[in-house]
Amino acid sequence: MMRHVLAIVALGLGLTTAQAAGAVGNVGARGNSDEAAQTPSNAVLASIDLTTEAGTVLVQGQWRYQDAHLADVDFRAADTQGQPTGAAIRTQEIRPAAGVTGFDDSAWPVIAPTSLSTRRGHGRVSFNWYRIDITVPKSIGGVDPSGSTLWFETRLDDYAEIWVNGEIGRVYGQMGGSVVAGWNAPNRLIVGRHVQPGQKIQLAVFGMNGPISNAPTNFIYVREAKLDFVAGPAGPIAVPAHEVNIQVERLDASIDAIVPPNAKLFKLAEGFEFTEGPIWVRSGTYLL
Repeated sequence: MMRHVLAIVALGLGLTTAQAAGAVGNVGARGNSDEAAQTPSNAVLASIDLTTEAGTVLVQGQWRYQDAHLADVDFRAADTQGQPTGAAIRTQEIRPAAGVTGFDDSAWPVIAPTSLSTRRGHGRVSFNWYRIDITVPKSIGGVDPSGSTLWFETRLDDYAEIWVNGEIGRVYGQMGGSVVAGWNAPNRLIVGRHVQPGQKIQLAVFGMNGPISNAPTNFIYVREAKLDFVAGPAGPIAVPAHEVNIQVERLDASIDAIVPPNAKLFKLAEGFEFTEGPIWVRSGTYLL
C-alpha cells in the first residue's frame, strides 16, 4: 500500500528536469495547491516550538546531530546526451547520506533543543545534519490536530535543505521549502496532510555554511524550528509537479534499455489514503 503519493517516472532518454517538469506540469497544476506559496493560506490552529524542551516532549522527539563531510566517489562523465555514461571520473558526495529513509542515527549524540543555537561544524566550508522524529500529539493547548495540514519552518545560519520521511522534493525553479531559501532565510514546507494523532514524521535538516564560494569564519546553527498546524483541504490535492529523490537498483543490465541512467521521478498529487500502482501505459510507453 502506498500512502499520500502519486508520481510519474520520466523515462525518456536525455529528458531534463525542466522538460520533465513541463511535460507533467499541466497535470500538477490542476486543483488546489498551496505547496508553491510556502506559507499557509489559513489561520494557524496551533504551533509547537521545537527549540524548547516542552516542544520536543510534546512530539515525543529528540534532536540528534552529526557533522557531514565530502567524500571521494567514482562517477561517469556526461555523454553526448548529457547523461552520466561517459568516461570514468572521480567526484565527491556528502557523507553521511542522512536524509534517506531507513538511515540509522542511533549512534549520533542527542542534543538538547535549547542547544540548537550552539555553533557547530568546523567553520569555513562546513556541513552538518540535524534529525528528529516527531509524533503528532493528541492535543496542542487544547486543540485537536486531527485532519490538519502540518507545516515545518526552520532558519539556519547560513543555508538549509529539508528532508521529510526520506524525501526531498523540489519544483523546477523552486526557492525555499525543501531546498536552499537564501542566506539565513527561512525554509517553510508542508510535512504532512490530514495528519492524525500518533502519526510519525521524520525530519532531517542539512545545514551549510555560506556563502560557499567565500567560506566564512563563522559556524552553523539553528535560529528557529517550529511546527504549525493549519486547517487544510479535505481529500487529495494536486501539487506542482516536482522531482523527488530516486535511486534505481539495477539487478540486470537489460533495465538500461528502459530506464535511463538519470531517471526522474515526479510527484503530481498527495493526500491519498490509498493508491494503486504503478501502471505501465503501453500506448505512451511511460509509467504512472
